[in-house]
Amino acid sequence: METGQHQGTGSAQEHRATTTRATDPASKTLTPPHLRPAAPQRKRRAERSHLSHPWATQRRDPIGRPELASIDPPCFPERETSSVLQHQEGDESNMSPSLPPATRSPWASLPEDMIRLVAGRLLAGDLTDYVRLRAVCTNWRSSTVSPRGRGVIDPRFHPRRWMMFAEGHGLHPGHENLCGHVRFFNLDSGIFVRVRLPLLTDHCVLDSVEGLLVLQRDEDTAIRLLHPFTGDIVELPPLTSLAMQLKADYTQATKLKLMRDMSASISVAADGVVRVMVLIGTTWAAVATSQDTEWTMLPWRIPGHYQPLSSGGKQYLVHDTFFEDSPEVSQIFQMEAHLQDAPKLIAAIPKKKLAYPLYLVECDSEVLVVGHKDRSFTHLAVHRLSDLVSRRYVPEQGTNVLAG
Repeated sequence: METGQHQGTGSAQEHRATTTRATDPASKTLTPPHLRPAAPQRKRRAERSHLSHPWATQRRDPIGRPELASIDPPCFPERETSSVLQHQEGDESNMSPSLPPATRSPWASLPEDMIRLVAGRLLAGDLTDYVRLRAVCTNWRSSTVSPRGRGVIDPRFHPRRWMMFAEGHGLHPGHENLCGHVRFFNLDSGIFVRVRLPLLTDHCVLDSVEGLLVLQRDEDTAIRLLHPFTGDIVELPPLTSLAMQLKADYTQATKLKLMRDMSASISVAADGVVRVMVLIGTTWAAVATSQDTEWTMLPWRIPGHYQPLSSGGKQYLVHDTFFEDSPEVSQIFQMEAHLQDAPKLIAAIPKKKLAYPLYLVECDSEVLVVGHKDRSFTHLAVHRLSDLVSRRYVPEQGTNVLAG
């Protein structure tokens, strides 16, 4: 079935990861002829310099796994950027070279079912580890599924633990001084990856969901889901189809501007059809699939809330009842992307247990609720949402509860 996913022009082939170093001042000093070392010492020095140079060929470990490397100088040589090597799908240069049978590593001959088992466990953690595994050798590559072409329609390949990094100083994504590059931050390891995304020259980023970027094309307001590492794109209807359904006394331009304040959640059906729900501002909600030509405005209104949280195809939001009949309770609602039902109340939290304001965060694929122990607002308390749904008001202990 047609899913609407295709490759973003130039975004997958041109991904690069970069690490820069300051130039060694000593390398610029000329040595007089009578002080130059003997040839063997100069050779050893050159070998050491070659191994320490950021663009030198990297050694491989015993199973042929490529180490971290740098393959492209940065747009700004003076800026130091930590990153990892991103292996391009379809490029055989990063895989282990063919060796004679006597020296070939036995790891390359692992059974396919064992390779797929290891790959599945890596994929449950981070997509980049899975890509590294596929780059080890041709056997490991042929035994595993390529993420290219499936980056959006297969949830296994969503880069959930990666977040677009805000450069600050007015350098928004697509700014000409960034030379078409964007940095992404890994929430687990803390490393940065520098990716070339030419699409951002005529698209704006509205949201990020499951690591995918929700883009709006400038020329026609079309919404597009982009996988930043594979370049895969899923097309969705333009926002103009939604603006016409918005019952508000605003101009078309004002409506489109208001709709840029959105929070998205996605679900993928077994046949690859992508369904997206967007919350617009604090009032409206709409849905569309990759097979639709226009958005559908949902008939119900969203309870007043602050920033919602999208996780696992669901959206969660906290509604404060301070000005309502039950001011001593904070409510948490849930909405699912594949349904059109009104928001479902899943937890009502007495403020004597957890004082407002409450914030929702995700840690290791679990939703946490962060608030204060009392109205003095001096001590934070962190609860699992699953505990609050079951009316268990026991906060999490330890300093690393928010490490994810």
